[in-house]
Amino acid sequence: MNTNKILTLFFLLFFSHFAFAEDIPIPDKNSDGIKKIHGTITRLDQVSTSRKGGNSGIATGDPIVDIGVEILDAIMKTNYTGFPIYHVMVNETITLNVASRESFKAGDCVLVWYDGAMGDSPDLSMPGQAGIEKSNACNTTQKSSNISSSHLVTVPTTSSGGKAQPFNNEAYNRLKASKAVVLVAINWSRKWGCSGYQNAQIKSISFDHMPVEKSNDESPADILLNDAPLVFTKSDFDNYAFIVEPGNYALSSFDIKVAESITKIGGFKTPRSMLIKDKKALGGHFHAEAGEVVYIGHFFLDCALQQPVIWRYYVESRDGFEQYLKAIQKAFPTLDTEQAKFRLFETTEFGKPYTLP
Repeated sequence: MNTNKILTLFFLLFFSHFAFAEDIPIPDKNSDGIKKIHGTITRLDQVSTSRKGGNSGIATGDPIVDIGVEILDAIMKTNYTGFPIYHVMVNETITLNVASRESFKAGDCVLVWYDGAMGDSPDLSMPGQAGIEKSNACNTTQKSSNISSSHLVTVPTTSSGGKAQPFNNEAYNRLKASKAVVLVAINWSRKWGCSGYQNAQIKSISFDHMPVEKSNDESPADILLNDAPLVFTKSDFDNYAFIVEPGNYALSSFDIKVAESITKIGGFKTPRSMLIKDKKALGGHFHAEAGEVVYIGHFFLDCALQQPVIWRYYVESRDGFEQYLKAIQKAFPTLDTEQAKFRLFETTEFGKPYTLP
């Protein structure tokens, strides 16, 4: 067995030990050398370790390593409860991934502490690396600034303050009459056997407020969703809500990673210059008016072509839409979903039209 196989198996065993440990001590908040930092919860990833959870999402093609993966997947189907990984945005450039059994929701202000020797933006996704607790130290200005540019929905810093921001209670209560709330779901999991590749995965999707004034592919998008996990994925959709300026938004880019093998990895990026011509949205667009809550669809992959592309799916039937809104209400308790509208991202390239019966 070569060194790479040994290291891979060691990683799998190391992960299984920490992911299912029931009581791992965290650093003492008042110890010397501890760094304390405030931030805002933007989302969480649940380590899937319940009987309802999926598998690890790893396939290497090597029979020895894959046996280790199967062992890990078997462990993950036991009754152990995994650690949630909270995404804590500190500022426009730093987002911490913090493992904790404590319960938080999107928009919560928190204090995170960890060994200062780990630096300003360490990966804290292993249990026991950091402590985290609710805090009242995020003032309104700090919350609004922090939440406007995050790993969940990244909004560029502009003179006007950007066109969108991830949903948070303070901004919603203050702006709900003059802004719109857009609901979208994305499946970040790998799709196996996609367009002739071993697997494919969405890396990012972006939108620009119309009319689009940006003249090149390098200009930041008004809305960028780029929350794809690097290693462990789950097979369902992640729900997002963000507060936007009213108007039309064009699909302005998407990026898809593909793998031919565990070592041969590439991708396809469709930039703004291919999706927007003469300020027209060739890939599609969505519309939201002030005071509205609008559902625009579920995004995943379509593998029917020679290279994978994104595809806009949707929940079917009014009952399905109501069930979806219940999940949204649970994730964002203060959001008024009573009058939520089913208004899909309109496209002829990346989805089919559908009207709710």
